[in-house]
Amino acid sequence: MKTVKSTIGYLAIAIVAVIFSGCEDLYNQLGMSVYSDYQEFEYTLLPAPSGEYLIEETFDAVNTDSISASVDSGFVREVNLSDVTIEIINNDGTLNFDAFESFEAVISSDNMTETVAGMINQVPDNATLLTFDITDDNLLEYMGGEEYVLKIRGVLDKDLETSLDILVRFRFKIGIGL
Repeated sequence: MKTVKSTIGYLAIAIVAVIFSGCEDLYNQLGMSVYSDYQEFEYTLLPAPSGEYLIEETFDAVNTDSISASVDSGFVREVNLSDVTIEIINNDGTLNFDAFESFEAVISSDNMTETVAGMINQVPDNATLLTFDITDDNLLEYMGGEEYVLKIRGVLDKDLETSLDILVRFRFKIGIGL
């Protein structure tokens, strides 16, 4: 009998904790995340003087209606950039990102201002593959239109003297909750 009373007591405490924990905590307890497929594109960085170097690509918006046949898009609570990498491809072993000081991954869309969603504050020496630090900004509003723009903005601290063929890869984390 003591076991039944203590179990009921623990259950009552758990119910009270859920009731008083607030909506955001409840969302966090009942939510889940899924990842989009990787998007990728190749780009040739042409020789350029020091200063800003901009890569810009337009993509169809992340279709939150097709995340899962069993999930209504009304349950999508957030879309975050999950990861971004840039890699030198067709490298003969002598090419790297040494001419660059830093990079930013910037997202924009119709009627939305640009937001920096990822960055590399200091490019490591001799790097041929770079992984961006990602912000936790919710990009859901950027996915409301038909397309969005991803810009990779680099800062050259010296002249880029050789063309670099690169592969840009990125994906999104999609938060689903009640």
